[in-house]
Amino acid sequence: MNNSPLTRKYRNSIIAVLCVFASCNCMGAVDGALGKIAEALNVSPTTALYCGSVPAIMTMVASLTIGMQAGSRIRYRTMTVIGGVCMLVGGIVPTVIHSFALLLVFRGLFGFGAGALLSIENPLATILLEEEGLRARILGYGTSVGFAFQMLMQFLGGVLADVRWNYVFLVHILLFVPIVLALRYTPDIPLIGKQDAQAEGETASSEGGSGAFIPLVVILICVMMGINGVLICPLLLGSAFYVGAISDSATLAGLIAVMYSLGNMIGGLIYPHIHKRLGDWGYTVYLLVMAGGLFISASARTIPTIAFGFIFGGVGNACQIPAIMFKIGQLCDRVQLGRASSLMVMMMYLGMFGCSAWEALVGKLTGDFLYMPLYIGSGIIAFFALIFLAAAIRSAKKERQG
Repeated sequence: MNNSPLTRKYRNSIIAVLCVFASCNCMGAVDGALGKIAEALNVSPTTALYCGSVPAIMTMVASLTIGMQAGSRIRYRTMTVIGGVCMLVGGIVPTVIHSFALLLVFRGLFGFGAGALLSIENPLATILLEEEGLRARILGYGTSVGFAFQMLMQFLGGVLADVRWNYVFLVHILLFVPIVLALRYTPDIPLIGKQDAQAEGETASSEGGSGAFIPLVVILICVMMGINGVLICPLLLGSAFYVGAISDSATLAGLIAVMYSLGNMIGGLIYPHIHKRLGDWGYTVYLLVMAGGLFISASARTIPTIAFGFIFGGVGNACQIPAIMFKIGQLCDRVQLGRASSLMVMMMYLGMFGCSAWEALVGKLTGDFLYMPLYIGSGIIAFFALIFLAAAIRSAKKERQG
């Protein structure tokens, strides 16, 4: 029984989805070496930051271009090949590059590959894992695996950079494992044909959708994800600043940054269990936990409290990501799914870009660049939680009346 075709199908599907999650969540692997890169290539520290921002820009480009065509004009397996090759070439070749401009070209190629893979995370899980309980588990576990792989690559990247600055790029050799496994186990899913697309569109229209167009509610959810990216990003990037108000220890700042990643790992692991028990009511819980993490971090004046706030915020963030992916999979048909998932990726990365501008604006208006963005952010996310609570109440009423 354990070797039945159905069992093998799900096993292969799970491996494919988890490997895609692991592959595309490692753009920060070289961040710890930016100072050494700036020194070796004779550029300013602020210029060296482009090593992180250029891949993010190209991730958005990939999601807006080939990501929007996934499943309809470009096969998912082809997307895996494009993403994997771009990430491996763009990640490893900089080891032998000594020109900053050329380095940025390959960093951009790396980001484009990551964007291609990010765009198919949710569509692959939705199409391959038809049973919703299993899909929810794998989306949660995939988020956890992605953050775990990111932490591993960040740590090893720092170790390699201490040996020699350009050795940090060798850490991308590790990507061979999940990318090869993803290529091995991702099935060659046929493109959705015109007749299938028409049938999907008719089904979507009968359910209140509009065929190939992304449903309005999904667009609003993606916009919310972009806003949440703006609001949570201070925890991702600002550990040194919050710890700096208490201690000048860089080690402590690094430890607090790890706490946020640890929270994300925990969140991905517990999301399936919360989803199983709460269903749509869980969205309110995830966002309130996220808001609570921001509020605690802003109020903290001791290292343990800051650590708790970072973990709490990470848990909420990692629960909302697979939850939103799951909801998009429920609300979209095959025609809409790739476009909606790509839109979500684009909005999340656009939100991360907007973080600095958000902090600058709040600082200018309030005189507090450090804590007020967290306080205001917690309030906005709590407001989103109330919206999801109202939606869950409305849905429950409809079910009782129906």
